[in-house]
Formats: sequence, structure tokens, C-alpha cells
Amino acid sequence: RDLVRSRGLGDVYKRQARMCPVSFFDLNALYAITHNFYIISAYIMLKQALILWLLYCFLNFLSPAKRLFTLGTIQLVPAVFWLNGIIFPEQNILIFILASLLCLKRFSAGKRSGLWGFGAFTLLAVYSKETTVLFYGGILIFAVLYDVYKEKINLSDFLHPFRLAGRLPVETMLFLCCLSSVSYTHLTLPTNRE
Repeated sequence: RDLVRSRGLGDVYKRQARMCPVSFFDLNALYAITHNFYIISAYIMLKQALILWLLYCFLNFLSPAKRLFTLGTIQLVPAVFWLNGIIFPEQNILIFILASLLCLKRFSAGKRSGLWGFGAFTLLAVYSKETTVLFYGGILIFAVLYDVYKEKINLSDFLHPFRLAGRLPVETMLFLCCLSSVSYTHLTLPTNRE
């Protein structure tokens, strides 16, 4: 354990009162290989470029000029992208969220594999930081309320939950991802029972 700490690696799984098992997986692997700050900075800039590319792909409903203007504006806001800070898991969260939303767009275009990618990236996002569950929970609440408004869901559907889950795969996937994250958080947090 001391050898691991001397190489600059930290615990990835359970921090005190936090649930982030996937937070620093990439930086821990990078720190195990090198402590060269230039390589680490180049890696962080590559992650930032990946975020911008994913965002460019996600905003494909805008014209290319508007997309580039939006990306340039986002790039210049220091609160959004911070290169000199020490907390870099937020970049991973943005990558996973944008990738999950791109997979959701792919699924809505008729490709079934997009649903599995959406679920995988959603789980990676919620296991990177526990508060991401609130973002996906908001999407779930909006989707369910929209389905109720469009009368895709009515009271008789609750008598046949598996049939309802088959008709609403995205909502079911979101519910299962949020439920697994909340359950895992509840089971792994330290208790103060004495």
C-alpha cells in the first residue's frame, strides 16, 4: 500500500463519504506510468479536445458556423474548462455524459446498439460522481412526464410493468442505472452506528 502511495496513486473506489469508483481511473493509470507534467498536461488537453469533438457531434442540429462559435465560447469560459486545476474527473463525466447522449440520439434514429451504449456510458457517468444521478434522474422524470402527457403511459399500464418496460426502453434503462447507482451508494457509504 505504501509503495502504491509513493508512486502518486490514490484510492479509486471508496473515498470518505463519497462514491466515485470510476473517477480517477485514467489518471491513476497515467501516474503509474509517468510523473512528467508535460505528458499529463498533454493528456488532459487531449481529453478536452475529445469533449469538444463530442459536443460538436452532439450539436449537429446547428449549422457548422454556430457549432464552432458555441464551442469557441465554451472553450473561453474558464469555469467550464480548467487546465491548471487539480480536479480532472469532471472531464471524464462530461465525456461519459456526451457519449451517452450521442448513443441516445443513435438509438432514437433506429439503431438498437445505441441503447446499450447509452446504458454503459450512463453507468460510467454515475459511477464517476454520485451527483450525476440527479442529471439522469431529471431526464428520467422529464421522459416519464412527457410519456404521460402523450398518453403513452396510463394507469392500466402499471398492471403490466414488463410490457411497459418493453415499450419504453430508454426510461427503463435510465431507471435501472439510477437505481443501481443509488443502491451502490447506499450500501458502500460508511455508517456511524456504534
